[in-house]
Amino acid sequence: MRSSDSWQIPPEFQPDPRLLAYDLDQALSSIVSLRATVPADAFTAESLGTERVGSGVVIDSSGLIVTIGYLVMEASSVEVRTADGKAYPADIVAYDQASGFGLLRGLVVLLVIATVVAMTPWSRSPAWRASQGAAWLQATLQAIMPALPGEVSRRLAKDV
Repeated sequence: MRSSDSWQIPPEFQPDPRLLAYDLDQALSSIVSLRATVPADAFTAESLGTERVGSGVVIDSSGLIVTIGYLVMEASSVEVRTADGKAYPADIVAYDQASGFGLLRGLVVLLVIATVVAMTPWSRSPAWRASQGAAWLQATLQAIMPALPGEVSRRLAKDV
């Protein structure tokens, strides 16, 4: 049986990028798959399940993702998988009951923040190292280190 990950739209049904008024590859790369895990004792677990799978769309350069809210409602963890197959944890930013949409922020944003902090001279100062911001960033990075490539996690652990 073929894996669902290897399925492709037959070429004769694929749009011709030259005929479009937008960058098709960029638009398609903004679509991500989501996998959410919900505790068994959550209110919606019985009706919606504890393992939920769906998709979302990255809507801005900061890594904000919009999805249908029931996928992430009451989730204890959410994994985002990009078009290139890379998987990252995501945080639930909001769930709007009126519209039914959920917002997530992917790990990429945290990596950008950590990288910027690590590259600034004041990140090595005693004042920064003793600050609540440094403590929060350090604790958050420790939680995501298993999801990072080895070289990235070693560098961030050393510099942040």
